[in-house]
Amino acid sequence: MCGDTAGMIHPLCGNGMGMAIRSAQLASELIIDYLQGKIELRKTLENRYTKSWKKTFGLRLKAGHSIAYLFRQDWLSPKLLTVLRWFPFLMPMIIKMTHGKPMNMK
Repeated sequence: MCGDTAGMIHPLCGNGMGMAIRSAQLASELIIDYLQGKIELRKTLENRYTKSWKKTFGLRLKAGHSIAYLFRQDWLSPKLLTVLRWFPFLMPMIIKMTHGKPMNMK
């Protein structure tokens, strides 16, 4: 599965299109290897894709869901906003953690 079918993206994690394109890139590279005989079994292809997808998106999605959970806590969200006002350098760190790395074009 690619894009949102593989894992729903939280709005804090960036746009779903970027993840869809990157997951399609991951899948297509493995499919090419499968068609060229570098990967012999379809099950191996599927396992490698799953592992690659989790490595690429797992932390990003977990971070986005965790941060969103914290902001949904009525007692905590005003405090978090105050902390972010006092320490604005935290915002780029949060964005970097939840938006992933730029794609490498081959």
